[in-house]
Formats: sequence, C-alpha cells, structure tokens
Amino acid sequence: MTDRLDLRTLNRTTLRRHSLLSRSDGSTAETVTRLMGLQGQNPDDPYYALWSRLAEFDPDGLGGMVERGEMVRGQLMRGTIHLVTRKQYRRWRPVYEPLCARILSGTRFGKETGLIDPRPPADTGDRAPRGESPDPGRVGRPARSDVPRHPPGLTRPDRHLSDARGPGTATWVWGRTGPARWALLEPGPLDDTAAEDIVVGYLGVFGPTSVSDIRVWSGLTGLRTVVDRLRHRLRVYQGPNGGELLDLAEGEIADPDIPAPPRLLPEYDNVLLGYQDRTRFMAPAGAQPVGWAGSLLIDGVFAGHWRLSRGVLEVTIGSKVNNGQRGEVVEEAERLASWVTPTHGQVRVVVTG
Repeated sequence: MTDRLDLRTLNRTTLRRHSLLSRSDGSTAETVTRLMGLQGQNPDDPYYALWSRLAEFDPDGLGGMVERGEMVRGQLMRGTIHLVTRKQYRRWRPVYEPLCARILSGTRFGKETGLIDPRPPADTGDRAPRGESPDPGRVGRPARSDVPRHPPGLTRPDRHLSDARGPGTATWVWGRTGPARWALLEPGPLDDTAAEDIVVGYLGVFGPTSVSDIRVWSGLTGLRTVVDRLRHRLRVYQGPNGGELLDLAEGEIADPDIPAPPRLLPEYDNVLLGYQDRTRFMAPAGAQPVGWAGSLLIDGVFAGHWRLSRGVLEVTIGSKVNNGQRGEVVEEAERLASWVTPTHGQVRVVVTG
C-alpha cells in the first residue's frame, strides 16, 4: 500500500531538506549545490537565503567566489536568474537553452534582430567604475557586423539577453555599489543525462513532489519521460489529495511534530516558488506574499513579510500568533539586523501585526 503524506509532514520534510528547521554547518558551495541554486533576480537575495540556512555564513566569502568565477548568476530555471556554481551552470545551461531562446524571441530585442550571439551571459560579479556603464561588448555580440548591438530605444540589452537586472540596481557583490559587468560563459556540451540529474537533484531537496511541481520549478517540458526513466530510483507516495508524489528512494521523511522556528526569507526563494501546489507552505485563507518584500515563516508556513529600508527592518505579521511566537520573530529579526549592520549601518527592528 502506498503511504499517504499530510501537509504538515510535507512541510517539515521540505524545511529540513532546505536547512530551515535548523541552520546547517555546511559550506556555502555545498549548500548552493545541494539546493540546486538560489533565486537571484534580486542580487542580494542569495545572501539572505544563505544567511537563513547556514550557521556560519560569510557574505564576503560568497562575493569572492563570484569574483573568481566559482559562482555565477545566469538564466536557468523557469528562464529566471539563479546563482549556481560554475559547474552547474555549464552542465545545465544546454538543457535550458530552448526555454531561454523562447523567452528571448519574445522580447523586442529578440524580435528586431534575432541575430545575437546565442552564448548566454553570466554575471561575473565585477563592477564597472562608478558612473560608467558595463562594456556592451561583454554583454552580447551580433552574429553579423551589420546588426546593431541593440535596436534604437533599447538602453538595457543585458536585461533582454539574460533577464538579469542591469546597471543601477541592487548590489551583486555584497556591500558594493555600481553596475554589474557581464561576461559570456561558454556552456558545456549537451549531455543526455543532465535533465535526469536536474530531476534527481530537485527531488532530493524539494521532494516528495508531483511531476507538475518539477515542471513549475524547472520550466522544462517532456519531464514525464525523464521521470519514467528514473522510476527505478524513486519512491511513490500519495499526497493529501490522493495524487502521486515522487521522492528519491533514499529520501527521509521528517517527523511532522518537529518545531519550526521563524525564518526571514528573501523576496524570491525557491522553497516557496518551487511548486505548482504550494499548500505545504501557503494556507488558502492565510497571509499571502506581497511584492518587493521578503517572506516570514512562522511554524513553517507563510505568515507575513519583511522589508529593510533606510536603517529600519520592518517585519509585518499577517497571521494570528501567540506571545511566544512573536518573541521568536523579534529575536530572528534582531539577528538579521545585527548581521547586516556591517554593510548597512545600524538597523532598528520594528515588528507589527
């Protein structure tokens, strides 16, 4: 008989695999690899994501990895920007090339030229001198010399080439300012087993999940065939609604009674975005995410949001909590405020709701 898993068990299993029940002693590189990359549309988001998961996280260490090219930020899952290791990017990018090409073809730049160098740019972590723009030759090259680097009126070709945030936006290397430089990173050869590795890696940290969940997280099509090739390595569960959920055969299921401490996640975090069915974290009648704000988890579920602006870390609780839970939220917010103080200056915590 197939075991049936309830929402709380799925919640605690995912939180444990994401090191959100207790912070991990693992390294930055190990954690980025295990989590299958981190959302990076907002350049600071990977730093907050790792702070929430690691017992000891040094933002300068990650910045150094970016500058040395050991970590890159490029267009991958769902065609969005992710921070991954250089090895992951070179192996996975050929799998995502059709998706990324489709996205590019829908942009004004892609429609008006269609002739850009197909090699994808990746964020090198460099910074142009203050007041200067990135070198456009490092962003993309036309396939013919008579094609303009970008059509008239398009002042940010880097955004259209990589769906990345370009000059004048959030800092990429923690604590620095100025526009990012972009470089072309040659992907590796297309490997027939790369898609299987992507699915196995996803199930290892997000499972148990449905095929639809894998599709939503990855943005890839044809996954049913990939999953069928892997079934000898998988275990099947029933979800709360009776649907099929897949996990690695060796995947451990967490005790649903494990306490889940409050966590302050960045605006974009795959633990909340990596599913079609997000009910393991989102109660239909509960608090819902808002734009331009990080997410607050209380007892493992979405319960509010937070913002850091002008020296104030404001946490808004959108669900009913007891005094003990409120106190834990305040403690977590004060830890975050202390962590960002070296680069942001003195930060005051305000908890409302």
